[in-house]
Amino acid sequence: MDDGFKPIYDRLYKAYLAGQDAPAVFPRDLMVQNVNYAIEAIQSERQSESKPTFREDAKHLLLTCFTEMVYKPLASFDTPIAVPANLSTVIQNDIRTIADSTKPAPNQQISAQAVLNSLPSVWGRILSGATKLWEGTEKP
Repeated sequence: MDDGFKPIYDRLYKAYLAGQDAPAVFPRDLMVQNVNYAIEAIQSERQSESKPTFREDAKHLLLTCFTEMVYKPLASFDTPIAVPANLSTVIQNDIRTIADSTKPAPNQQISAQAVLNSLPSVWGRILSGATKLWEGTEKP
């Protein structure tokens, strides 16, 4: 993780515990709408291709994670990097990458568990991670 994000995540953590929103460049509603748009775009894409779609728990997990762990830290006033102009597209591509790597049971939707199970296999291809928001410290 870029050291500049440590105080940002600490502030977000404390604000979340207090039931508050940390100040950000973008309003929370806009961040949530952008992530939701990305989820629904992939959902629609997969439906038209007759591929498994996200179940409600998976959609909530993706919305929460991409809003809280990607958008909010990047939208912080003191973020150590410039927010990518195409952040919504990056998030949409990440959601597509995750969806394509899941392995739901036949004739089943993609669950939150399937999303979580797929992450180790796609971690290096998650483009929003290129921002050094939360790269790991463990050995490969």
